[in-house]
Amino acid sequence: MWLLPLFLSAAPLKSPAYFPDEAAKDRDHRPDLGATVDDSPGQGNEPADTGPEGAGAPKFPVSEADLRTIEILALVGAPANDNFANATIVTGKPGDSPPPSFFGDNINATKEPGEPNHAGNPGGRSVWWKWTAPAHALVSLYSSQSDFDTVLAVYTGQAVNALTVVAHQRFTVPLPEAYFFDATAGTTYYFAVDGLNGASGNISMSLGMMAATPPVITSHPQDVTIMEGADTLLRVEAGGTGPFDYQWYFNGSAIDHGVSFNQPIYRAKPSDAGNYHVVVSTAFGTATSATARVTVTLNPWPVITQQPVGYTLTVGDGIAFNVTVTSHTPLTYQWFYNGAPLAGATGSSLIISSVSVTHTGTYSVNVSNSHGTTSSSVATLTVKPAVLVLPSGSSSSGGGGAPTWWSLGALGLLVALRKYRQDWK
Repeated sequence: MWLLPLFLSAAPLKSPAYFPDEAAKDRDHRPDLGATVDDSPGQGNEPADTGPEGAGAPKFPVSEADLRTIEILALVGAPANDNFANATIVTGKPGDSPPPSFFGDNINATKEPGEPNHAGNPGGRSVWWKWTAPAHALVSLYSSQSDFDTVLAVYTGQAVNALTVVAHQRFTVPLPEAYFFDATAGTTYYFAVDGLNGASGNISMSLGMMAATPPVITSHPQDVTIMEGADTLLRVEAGGTGPFDYQWYFNGSAIDHGVSFNQPIYRAKPSDAGNYHVVVSTAFGTATSATARVTVTLNPWPVITQQPVGYTLTVGDGIAFNVTVTSHTPLTYQWFYNGAPLAGATGSSLIISSVSVTHTGTYSVNVSNSHGTTSSSVATLTVKPAVLVLPSGSSSSGGGGAPTWWSLGALGLLVALRKYRQDWK
């Protein structure tokens, strides 16, 4: 490997077309000192044609430095781990300090027949390492000192044309980057490192490993007794190597959307009473919590499940205030207007068939059974006066003669208002 620094310091070929990669593999095709090469399309790495047909193509004389570079490349050849079958072994386990690392380069590396495009890039200069996971672990592949844009792919499999992708990533210099995957104990993983679009250079990768442990329930959901209509929250805590997935169960059946470490129960009903447990899962195993018993006691008082709501209406509109209540004993109702009881308003609904401006105010209801009384929230009713529209050509001013239709309408409205005032007395 002492030849590599020499190569890096050797003078580059003057002809960009005669890059010595191919010449290093086939020493019989090296040009002679003083020969010329060109970079005409289709000429490849052959010496330039000096005849008439080659006339006009750029000519580059081959120097002694060019020949020395070609000779060095021919001696260096492809990296030892150029092929999948010759992958270099990486050793190490979680907790090693420093962490396991692998170094090398992909200069003169090739791509094998049947080899996949790593991370979706054609590359063309791949080298291989392999590592057998000694234990379940969360592995990070960290590119810290590679000096060219690389693509990395992690595989399992036994042949280069029959590999299963585990992970892949592109690393762009100069920023160090990392990629993570879950490793299974005893599995051999192959790491392919290639140059982005055929780039080459020095490779420096390290493996960070965190020993993976299956999930363990550290805090189980607890039994709880709640009153009907109240809220409660079941909770679980787990340790181990995450991330964690959760699935809650009620009486043995999975709960829709029960996929968090918390399981709420809102406005508890008797049907919510039963057994609850949760299964916590990760890539490294599962854990099942203890069963929590939820008991829902009957609320002896009336429980309002739907409150009356307010409205904004116009004179003449109809309105119905409603309340929904649960109770295990018979109910009675009393509606209130601006805090005062309304005579005869003793049903679950308060209906006003045609409102007037005098109905503007607040409404509520008290619901009672043999155990007590529950008051609803307050609903506000706002009533706006009706808008009179004058017919075309009419005037709003007086002038004698017979009364117009709109003046009769206004008179009728005043009569209706007086009647409603009497109704509310």
